[in-house]
Amino acid sequence: MIDLKGKTALLTATGQGIGNATAKAFSKAGAYVIATDINPETLYSLNDIVDETHVLDVTDHNAIKSLVSSIKEPDILFNCAGVVHNGTILESSDDDWDFAFNLNGKAMYHMIKEIIPIMLKKVVALLLTLLPLLHPLKVCQIDLYIVLQKLPF
Repeated sequence: MIDLKGKTALLTATGQGIGNATAKAFSKAGAYVIATDINPETLYSLNDIVDETHVLDVTDHNAIKSLVSSIKEPDILFNCAGVVHNGTILESSDDDWDFAFNLNGKAMYHMIKEIIPIMLKKVVALLLTLLPLLHPLKVCQIDLYIVLQKLPF
């Protein structure tokens, strides 16, 4: 297992699934873990495992700004919040499409935009992003994209 001692990790969508498992793994690896989720009930199941929990709607840019200004500066950002529509593009509505783009794209953009200035001050920073992508027959399909950014200063 990787050693994350001395690193601070900010994670979204940690109430269940991949986000929850990642929060537990980062904590076990020694990171100071700041877990967020829109659902307080599932989020608070991590209270005894991670260092901080915060209810966060990642589609609310002002809530993201408020959170980032109130927490320990992260070395790691794991964007896990996202949605995969159940069904084909022919079965989706404009509302489904808009929600998917707002959560999967715009929210991720806002998280990264708020964290990048902090990470630019660090020697090494890590961005992990789950990116739902379009598929010819489905509205979205999950593929994992990991971006490791080593900053030269």
